[in-house]
Amino acid sequence: AARRAREADVLIVAHALAVVDLARGGSVLDSSTEDPYGIAIIDEADGWASSAKSALSKDFSLSALSHDVNVVVKFAKKLENRKTIENAADTVRDAIAKLDGEIDELWPDSRAVPPQYYTITLKNDSLIQAIRKVDNATQKLANILGSVENKTAASLADDLREAVNPLFSIAEAAAPDKFGISQVTWSQARYLPSLHFINPVAGRIAKLYWKPGEERALSVLFTSATLSTPGLNQDAKWISIEKATGIAKGAEN
Repeated sequence: AARRAREADVLIVAHALAVVDLARGGSVLDSSTEDPYGIAIIDEADGWASSAKSALSKDFSLSALSHDVNVVVKFAKKLENRKTIENAADTVRDAIAKLDGEIDELWPDSRAVPPQYYTITLKNDSLIQAIRKVDNATQKLANILGSVENKTAASLADDLREAVNPLFSIAEAAAPDKFGISQVTWSQARYLPSLHFINPVAGRIAKLYWKPGEERALSVLFTSATLSTPGLNQDAKWISIEKATGIAKGAEN
């Protein structure tokens, strides 16, 4: 499929795939250096920003990770290095409790109101450190488990790594000019909420179509039938899209 995409004259893809391609430096749709595409048409442009946020967001469940750790501890009772695994598992549990506590401190009333999501900018040092500790502790437990010559142990180690995979780049906390992660929301839950990480300006990843120092001429056309719907303030609608995508109104390229 990748080869056929590189050889095609015209590619029709969903917003999400286009976003992922941009985030990966064009390695998905445009890995050919001999004949790169020269024009991109983004239809339904009014939905680009929300699609970009969805494609670049990451979800992490404290509850699911806690469950995985409990499964590991139960399995470890059969192993010779049971104590080592149990100690590592306790470290993960402590890290989970610390992160859960950080959420309580940041928004102590979030669990006393109707279910919804709460959002903060991920610039709080203590929260970032708590996220790192969960990631590091879980990776350590997975490595210990993975060193056991046992298929079940290897499978459980993979489950742990997959559980914290969304945390891989979260601690980097998205500098303004990058497209990492800079906000976190969490579900209303009395214990161990689910977390959702997202860059609030993910839609502006479209700016990567114009890479600094790029020699080729790339044109990007944003289209949307919604912009011409009778009764809507078209200027106001376009301004909202302009802000979401970072594209200046009237720009030729």
